Amino acid sequence: MPPLIELDVKIEDIDVRGLFDPGANLTIANLQFLKKIKKKVQLDRQFTFNTMSGSDRILGVAWLKMKIFNIEKRMRFFAVDKSEFRFDVLLGLDSITEYKLRMDEQLNVSQASVNHDNIDESKSDAVKTNEDNVMSVN
Repeated sequence: MPPLIELDVKIEDIDVRGLFDPGANLTIANLQFLKKIKKKVQLDRQFTFNTMSGSDRILGVAWLKMKIFNIEKRMRFFAVDKSEFRFDVLLGLDSITEYKLRMDEQLNVSQASVNHDNIDESKSDAVKTNEDNVMSVN
């Protein structure tokens, strides 16, 4: 099993370990985490999405302030109720592109920033790989 890539992020000024998953299209927040930080979920957008292990149900949407490395902005999180998923959030392609995240062949995650047509890679000690078998909600 390939290693899991965990990333330190701040959500609503709270330190959180997220799962970096470029194979997921959506950024997902676990409902238990949203309850813990007392954030409401807009329940008007419930739908089902497919994963490798079957299908899951999106309960709604929450807009949260998230900071990754040097970029902070409000991001859309799709809420799921997955008690067996041990991460608070899963960072999918929508967050990866929005926050300009890059991963090298050593699985190090960095953030590209554009300065005068040059790309400056800012590495962080916030990245940790983990080889535990975790059921992903992507």
